[in-house]
Amino acid sequence: ASSSRPVDLSAVATSIMHELTGFLRKANKSLRENALAALTALISSHRTALQDPDVQPVVIEAATLINEEDLHLATLSVNLLTRIASSADAFPGAAREISTTALSLVLGLSRSPLVQRQTSKSLQELYTSIVNAQIVPYQKLLDDVFAIQGIDETSSQFVAHNLAKCAAAVCIAAGASATNATMEALLLKLKTASGIEALFTLLCIGEIGRLTDLSASKDLETIMFSAFDSYGDDVKGASALALGRVAVGNRDTYLPLIMSKLKEENVVHQYSLLQALREVILVGNLSDQESSGILAILFSHARSSEEGVRNVVAECLGRLAGSDPVKLVQELHNRFDQSADPLEKATLV
Repeated sequence: ASSSRPVDLSAVATSIMHELTGFLRKANKSLRENALAALTALISSHRTALQDPDVQPVVIEAATLINEEDLHLATLSVNLLTRIASSADAFPGAAREISTTALSLVLGLSRSPLVQRQTSKSLQELYTSIVNAQIVPYQKLLDDVFAIQGIDETSSQFVAHNLAKCAAAVCIAAGASATNATMEALLLKLKTASGIEALFTLLCIGEIGRLTDLSASKDLETIMFSAFDSYGDDVKGASALALGRVAVGNRDTYLPLIMSKLKEENVVHQYSLLQALREVILVGNLSDQESSGILAILFSHARSSEEGVRNVVAECLGRLAGSDPVKLVQELHNRFDQSADPLEKATLV
């Protein structure tokens, strides 16, 4: 079905679809995995040979596999639903079946602390396809993703990170106007939020900022920096992460801002600002001028009396040197040889 050469399967596509759908009910995991992959390929490459009633049972059977008991099968099932949602014009009934049968299970999987990178990416792609195909009203879907009540405290951070990525995918798919309205609502909520709600709101702002231009937002900078004064370490960490990810998507505006704050003689929120800078370094693609400026800032903080600050600086230096080892590793060696401060030497090592 996924052959690069055109193959006419119109005479057998329906019977193949029914047979593969039946395999999803079998106990053999390998059989179900291959059936999901084949169904995805069939719908991708041969949708003109299929009818809407043929695809609706696929949604029902694939939905039964969307749970945290087997994340690989769940991911393959989500990928299949994404392909069906992307073909909603050809399979409107199957698309509606996604909203009635599968969506609640997809939302449940999004709240699982076991979800890892590939599953999270697949979930984001499905939400994007659902919004693009207008299978569910954008605002309702966003409200469902935003519903964080009842999340287990022990796993709340893991869940909040994944839900924030999903919320950002929904916003970006809905367009600039919807994204801007959501950002205004998030910034307003952040003024009074606390605990897991504040953490989740900050992560959402960061993920949206990573994907779109927020440089026109007048209140964003003030509200983000005020979050550094939060009493909770989790919220402080989330605010640093959010600022860093906003800087990734709005580098011309927020990277110079972070760097200028770190250059001040009496730096306020030194640890949080360095965490934000780390996010920018992790993404990479820095210009020579940016790398040189960041390196100078890291050197200036390498002798900090706070061990936590030195640890972040050391990680940042390692990440930065890894982006251009030929040039930057030698600079680290030179700095080590020139330094007489034991704390700075320890950081550079």
